[in-house]
Amino acid sequence: MTIIVSGPMGCGKTHNRDAIARYFDCTRIIDGWEPGSAQKIPRTGPTLVLTSANPEKCRRSAPFAPVLRFADLTFLRAGASR
Repeated sequence: MTIIVSGPMGCGKTHNRDAIARYFDCTRIIDGWEPGSAQKIPRTGPTLVLTSANPEKCRRSAPFAPVLRFADLTFLRAGASR
C-alpha cells in the first residue's frame, strides 16, 4: 500500500522518514513528491510518499492512497523517531 504524508517544509517529515516507514511497514520512500508532477507514485507495494503539498491536492492526484497530515502522526511523539 502507498501512504502519503503531507506537512509543511521543515516540519520533520524527512528527519522522521525512517520511523514513519517502519511504523507503516514501507520499504520504499519517495521524498518531495508534488501532485501532478512527472514522478508517479506506485499504486501497489509498501511505499511512503512525503510531500509538502496540500492534502486535498494529494487526494485528487492519488485517490488510491491514504493521505495523512504529519502533525497527526502521534506515534512520533511517543519516541518512534529514535
